[in-house]
Order: sequence, then C-alpha cells, then structure tokens
Amino acid sequence: MKFNENLTNLRLSKGTHQKDLAQLLKVSIRQYQRYEKGEQEPSMYGLSLLSDFFDVSIDYLLGKTDDPKFMNDNVVFIKELPIQNVHEMKINVTDEEEKELKAHLEYLRWKEQMKKKGHNL
Repeated sequence: MKFNENLTNLRLSKGTHQKDLAQLLKVSIRQYQRYEKGEQEPSMYGLSLLSDFFDVSIDYLLGKTDDPKFMNDNVVFIKELPIQNVHEMKINVTDEEEKELKAHLEYLRWKEQMKKKGHNL
C-alpha cells in the first residue's frame, strides 16, 4: 500500500478524526487531507509523530513493509537505557536531535491532554 492509504486506514481503524491529526501535526485540516489524498507527504518530523501516534514504524507508514512493528536492528530504545530521568542521560546530541526530542515531548504532552479531554487516542 501507499503512504496515503496506510494513513487513512490507520486513522479510520483508530477512530480518529482528521482534525485531531491535523492538530497533532500542526497543519491545517486541508493540508492533512492532502496527505490522505496522496497529493503531499508530511515532513520527517510529521512521519515520526504519526509513527508514534499509531504505534507503527515509519517504514510501515511509507508502505516499505507489511509489518507494522518492523524496526531496523540498529535502533536503540531509550526505555532500555538504565536511567532514572533525562538529566542522567548526559549524552551529546546534535541540534537536530534536540529539536526532535523536544518535539516528541510536546507530542506526549498533547496526547495526554487529549486523553484527559476524553478523546480516544
């Protein structure tokens, strides 16, 4: 399947509205609809947010695999690191990685707010 078909199917299977995903991606509803129509694709950051939201790999979203949980063997999961909080990590990150981490934290906060409002995410 193509990205737009996977995105539409995932959204429908989760019962999520287009406006909610547009809000998550910080785009207009019309822009989000372009994604589902196959007219455009989101940025890498947007793909990352969608991947996290639907709990599938980016490769699955893009139609490169039929396995929603496919992960490259080289991926290191943060939850496997022996740390108590983020300040203990003491790892050097690039500016781009820091931006991604901040964006993901913002996404997690948004997701929690939506759950508190009773949205089924």
